[in-house]
Amino acid sequence: RLVSCEDRYTMNNSSPTTYLHNSYCAFLGILLFLVTPTHGATYHYIFSAECTPYMDWQSVGLYHSWKLIGSPGKITRLLSCDEQSLKSYKWLHIMPTHVHPPLNRYQPDDWYPPYNLPGSVLHWTTHNHTDADYVVKLDGDMILRKPFTIEELGASKGNPVGGLYGYLVGITNGMANLFLPPENIPYLSKVGGWVVMHYEDMKRVAPKWLEFTKRVREYGPDAWNQTGDAYITKQNPKPWISEMYGFTYGCAAVNVKVREDGDHMLYPGYVPWNAVSMDPLVLHYGLRFAVGAWSYDKHDWSRTDMLACSAAHPGKLFPPPPSVDSLRGTRDA
Repeated sequence: RLVSCEDRYTMNNSSPTTYLHNSYCAFLGILLFLVTPTHGATYHYIFSAECTPYMDWQSVGLYHSWKLIGSPGKITRLLSCDEQSLKSYKWLHIMPTHVHPPLNRYQPDDWYPPYNLPGSVLHWTTHNHTDADYVVKLDGDMILRKPFTIEELGASKGNPVGGLYGYLVGITNGMANLFLPPENIPYLSKVGGWVVMHYEDMKRVAPKWLEFTKRVREYGPDAWNQTGDAYITKQNPKPWISEMYGFTYGCAAVNVKVREDGDHMLYPGYVPWNAVSMDPLVLHYGLRFAVGAWSYDKHDWSRTDMLACSAAHPGKLFPPPPSVDSLRGTRDA
């Protein structure tokens, strides 16, 4: 539009009317440039999985939910699978997938499957390239309800946002001082589960994430009462949540502080606490939840191949929850 004005009225014309018209056109051109939407941020969703029936149905659920919400960008399953298992694995091409060597025994004397999460992200950022601006890291046992966006969450390069996990007491009880120098302590956050992080930041964090996961896993006999891990004892002190500490310690080590967000994720069965949690971005079904006499726990289906189909058994379905009508007038309504 500015060009068309210049074509009709040139600055060589000394007429005051023409000069004012040109000035007005220039103003309009600048205004149009300022209000025209710029190219928005792009996203690449990732999650870690293994080539097992238990992880297969969770992966399908997450992938299907990503497609249903029409989320912009890409999604990739980071699949831990050894060469022998991969030869007979049926579901490699069921969704976009990046395969990496299993890291369950990243340390030969320590079987710890969560090593696969930092290990898979490191392998992906090392051996692949995404043209997306931001990585949305999720857990496999999640169901998306709405797209993650930096506008919704307030994330930016150098300022990621992640889900709040209050039980990570090792962030504030002095345990972190054993792993990080004083200048890095202010960068710690109690986060896990999901995170929205710029790709360049994720590339910096990934190697430290794996390094600190190993260090926390080998923390020693005091881990059982300092990590907040409910599943360890003094006799078996290796924290199952070492990977979560590895992530936040790794972020702090490269001066990346993740802002804690306690509202955009909801565990099924939890009562929403504000308007945001009433309409969350994601559901995380990591724990058993119940409605009346009905309950659901993903672990009950750890040995069931939910994707197996045959003429006699054309697929499997989870037991349906009770209907809303059946709950009317009850506490669970």
